[in-house]
Amino acid sequence: MPMGDKYIDLTRHLEYCGQDEIEMTFEQVANIVGGLPNAAYDHPASWSNGGYSSLSWGWLNAGFVASVRFKKRVVIFSKGDPAKERNSKPRSHRRASLDIDVAIKNIRKFHSTSVEGTYTRFRSWEHCHKAFRENASKLQKADYLSLHLAWYLASWGMLRNSFLLNMDYRVHIPVVQIILSGRYDALFADEHSPDLIPLIMKLSHEIKEAYGDKPASDTLITKIILGVYGCAPAYDRYFRNAAVKYNVCSGSWNENSLRAVWQYYEEHKEPLEKIRREMRLDGGLYPPMKLMDMCLWQIGFDEDSAKESDLDQE
Repeated sequence: MPMGDKYIDLTRHLEYCGQDEIEMTFEQVANIVGGLPNAAYDHPASWSNGGYSSLSWGWLNAGFVASVRFKKRVVIFSKGDPAKERNSKPRSHRRASLDIDVAIKNIRKFHSTSVEGTYTRFRSWEHCHKAFRENASKLQKADYLSLHLAWYLASWGMLRNSFLLNMDYRVHIPVVQIILSGRYDALFADEHSPDLIPLIMKLSHEIKEAYGDKPASDTLITKIILGVYGCAPAYDRYFRNAAVKYNVCSGSWNENSLRAVWQYYEEHKEPLEKIRREMRLDGGLYPPMKLMDMCLWQIGFDEDSAKESDLDQE
């Protein structure tokens, strides 16, 4: 079983709760996941953010960290911030263990999948990204671009176990109107840099607010930013698993985490820029953070698939 899938219901609950912090009793957590292991009631270490157990991955995969009040049998889940992760080992200060040759191999693998087929879901990012670049600031295109965004999100699993399943494509129009307002046109730059991170975080907050009382998860928000601008990876399960395993970033969606991804890119800029300029698309070059998304998603996906294959053979 892939790490964290045993407690996938906790991941889903946190992703779609619509809160940055939520306090729950052990019993409430147990009801969500169908029962907790005995160790969770006996040892405070069971609630560590270290990522060494299936239980901890239940909240880490959702971009949360846990703070436990063990005697009261209460745990507080809050959006991950390295400065506030009291129980976890600080990953942001450890050098990434992802070999650059492995990274490039996986980027090439993802890209080859994108260009081999004419109608594959891997092309949805390209279609979405190109549509927004060609129609930036054209408010009359809001309906058309909402449809593009909805199809891209559907291609990448965002209708599954999400409020979007019960919505039509026009639910995205408030988000598209933010994009077309011109306030974030700098994110359409041909060459991105870490200097854009504060603006990206501001956009992230606006996207969350645009959905109102609907629970917009970090996965949804980052997939939108990736699809429209390509200036941040999508913090989905596969990306997070690989990013944390190879110490590329904390796996939580925040400014420090995105800076850590950029740090890896800058440390390996020469080979990454070389491959970026080799792989042409109809819409031009891949943005740097799209490359990092391709790399870590592919690693996470392949490792998850390998685990499932091993289980099938047992």
